[in-house]
Formats: sequence, structure tokens, C-alpha cells
Amino acid sequence: MHPPTKIEWTTLATAQAMELHRYIAEDSFASANRQLGLVLESIQTLSLFPRKGRVGRVSGTRELVVTGAPYVVAYRLQSTAIQILAILHGARRWPDSFTAS
Repeated sequence: MHPPTKIEWTTLATAQAMELHRYIAEDSFASANRQLGLVLESIQTLSLFPRKGRVGRVSGTRELVVTGAPYVVAYRLQSTAIQILAILHGARRWPDSFTAS
């Protein structure tokens, strides 16, 4: 068995995680915690199963559908890490590209 792969977050993905929590917390802090928890748990599984997500719509990326939440995590496999690129609501328009920062 391979050791867990390191997970790195881009500035964009971090901001999107904080925004999804803030938006949901306007109605229910508990719901916001649950939804963000589902996203974070799903992302954590990538450290052991990096290819768990499907091939992404943006070249060179993969997409992890978050079970129990309306979110999709875009990520990129790198030689030493998994780079979390974005967390998008499934109903939103998908971008043509992601900038890694």
C-alpha cells in the first residue's frame, strides 16, 4: 500500500470553501458545518485514492463529486501532491480553466 498523498489547496479553493460555509451559515450554521464537513471528508479520501474522481472537463484535471452535497471538487494530480483547484456547486457554470495559486 502506498503512503497517503499530500493535499495542497489553491487560494481559490480555500476562498470557495470559506464562501460556501458563509453562504449556508446565513440560514443555518449547523447545515454549513455539515456541508463543509462532507466536502472536506471527500477531499481527504483523495490522499489514499488520488484517482477516485472522474476525468475533468478542464484538461489535466479530475473531478470529485461530493456524495450528499451539491458540490464538485476540481483537482490536479501532481508528482508529489494533489492540488485542490476549486470547489464548485454542481449547478454553476464550469470554468474553461483554473489558475493555480
